[in-house]
Amino acid sequence: MSGIFRLPAPFHRWRRRWFVPSAAGAALPKSNTAEGGTDNVAVTTGNSGGASGDAWNAVTNPSGTLIFDTERVVDTGAMAYKMQMPDGNPVLLHWDFAPVAELYFRMYVNIGDVPTTGAGLEFLRIKQAGGAHVFLIELGTTTDNGAGKFTLYDQGGLNQFSTVNAYNDDAWYRLELHLIKGDATAGTIEFHIYDLHETTPLESFVDTSADVGSVDMGSLDFGGTGQGGGIWELWLDDIGVTNVDWLGPTGSPAAGGQKFMPVVVAA
Repeated sequence: MSGIFRLPAPFHRWRRRWFVPSAAGAALPKSNTAEGGTDNVAVTTGNSGGASGDAWNAVTNPSGTLIFDTERVVDTGAMAYKMQMPDGNPVLLHWDFAPVAELYFRMYVNIGDVPTTGAGLEFLRIKQAGGAHVFLIELGTTTDNGAGKFTLYDQGGLNQFSTVNAYNDDAWYRLELHLIKGDATAGTIEFHIYDLHETTPLESFVDTSADVGSVDMGSLDFGGTGQGGGIWELWLDDIGVTNVDWLGPTGSPAAGGQKFMPVVVAA
């Protein structure tokens, strides 16, 4: 894939919103590698800690389609989370943490099946301590923002950025995100997507006047609900959040890590 950096013309859209009630959480950082899980076993709050790291504060998994899995893993470990989301089946992982005005987030993701029709998947939500969302990443279908493409939305539902490339090619990618709270003239959204452990981003976006809300952030969740058109299938690994600095590739320190500065070119 080529390193393409651009800002698309923004637009608003209505979104489907799935909420997990938030509670007071532990101070950051938090991380989870899934390494403490057992292959093909359904994920719960009770079995997601230990050797995996910080357990999830809430898990939505009514059909048992969120499991620990060894089929696809980042090369630094032996286990990952596998999510399958048929139409109408909600699957969510949720963390609470002590409220912060600024956060850095990292996740490795491997995208398998993506429906060709239907609505996109609300893949990652960052929320205020009280539960209202301030930021959303949606994974698209053929008929909604493009199959395997990521679209970023701010608190007001503004489409801040859509990736040029599609990432539903059964390969591992690393998502890195930096948010600073603030209204439409003061908030910061910075997003990078990398090939696995690379330090040069494939695509990037920066906006220092985005609407990220004026309330501290205190929770996040990822997953979602299939909205018709087929089954979503994806793997997640080496997930982390901090309020100190970029987490970078697996194995790099949470504090004082490299800062990867992208070049953003207007369309």
